[in-house]
Amino acid sequence: MNDPDAAMSKVDFLKLLDLEPAGADRWIGHSPDNGWPRVFGGQVVAQALSAAQRTVIDRAVHSLHGYFILGGDPNEPIQYDVERVRDGRSFTTRRVVASQRREAIFVMSASFHVAEQGLDHELAAPERPEPEDTPDPRAFIAPAGEAALRQYEAFVARVAPIEVRPLDLKRYLPLRPGETRPARQVQWLRIGAVLPDDSALHAVGLAYLSDLTLLDAALARHGHSIAGGKFQLASLDHALSRSTTGCSMCRTAPALRAGEGCREDCSTIAPDIWSQAWRRRASFALGAPERRHDVLLGAYILAISPIL
Repeated sequence: MNDPDAAMSKVDFLKLLDLEPAGADRWIGHSPDNGWPRVFGGQVVAQALSAAQRTVIDRAVHSLHGYFILGGDPNEPIQYDVERVRDGRSFTTRRVVASQRREAIFVMSASFHVAEQGLDHELAAPERPEPEDTPDPRAFIAPAGEAALRQYEAFVARVAPIEVRPLDLKRYLPLRPGETRPARQVQWLRIGAVLPDDSALHAVGLAYLSDLTLLDAALARHGHSIAGGKFQLASLDHALSRSTTGCSMCRTAPALRAGEGCREDCSTIAPDIWSQAWRRRASFALGAPERRHDVLLGAYILAISPIL
């Protein structure tokens, strides 16, 4: 049964990130029964990272780079095979292949680093309102009618336990003639469930939500949204770099998603992530094709996404 209104609980989410051992350096992951026609890309990235972490001792992931090859079937288990590429004195490298029905659907390389002292600096965080001061999406959507509100509630249920609070809801309205919009969007994101105090698990949580709302950064620039149904959308090239190893997904943080470049068929979005305490946590990039049809009791992170 696929129930689009079935939201994941905290227990369901933690179970999703947990993998079953299936042999030497091989694990099996499953998908939630939430009505998605394909496996959510963030889930595959998170589970692949979780598999890689199980072959690494006392080192934290600092970067990963993956490619989506085929859409995943949520009704089939996903097999994750980890290759131990190198175990150096300071860095460890792993390669992961996710497959279904003996076909690769995703490949990823990840680098892990031993904790070391070094130089420390970062970009200044943007001035943004706190999550509690952002507009209520339901109040904004309500004038559009009951059908629009139900569609939004279904989206909220499907992405649970991730919570999204856009700072500018007007970005999702159709463009007026002659109107333009900045090639960036700013949102507060969080996993709305308290995760155990495990830095590796929080890194997996960050990987999970890193694939959510990215494409809207490109679409909103042109007066469209994912909910509009006018485009067939998919993630292709996904990269994540953690600026600190102490990123807690149970604290609020802002994500700036920007899209500074967009070809006719593909966009590159490169967000920066800050914690609610205004500490830069991560940055990542996504390459995604756009094929047009005929026409966390947790803490938030701020995602600022430009299109490159």
